[in-house]
Amino acid sequence: MRVDGDRIVDDASLARQWALAGRGITLKSALDVQQDEASGALVRLLPGWDTEPYPLHAVLPSGRFVPARVRALVDFLAAKFAALPSHH
Repeated sequence: MRVDGDRIVDDASLARQWALAGRGITLKSALDVQQDEASGALVRLLPGWDTEPYPLHAVLPSGRFVPARVRALVDFLAAKFAALPSHH
């Protein structure tokens, strides 16, 4: 397979657009491209390989009052992410 690379990008949405347009391959999280894979718009090239998990953190002010709605959102997101299937 011949590979020529003349593009570098640090914009995740642009990388996705280029991949969808057939302009190359990209390394994206499964969460970012799950709908594109399900529709067949993108194809996973190395299904037996994955990167190390990338931690996601919620940063809240220490020693200060955190509104209940913010705490509820963080708890909701933590539960949603914990329920996602692991690729490892």
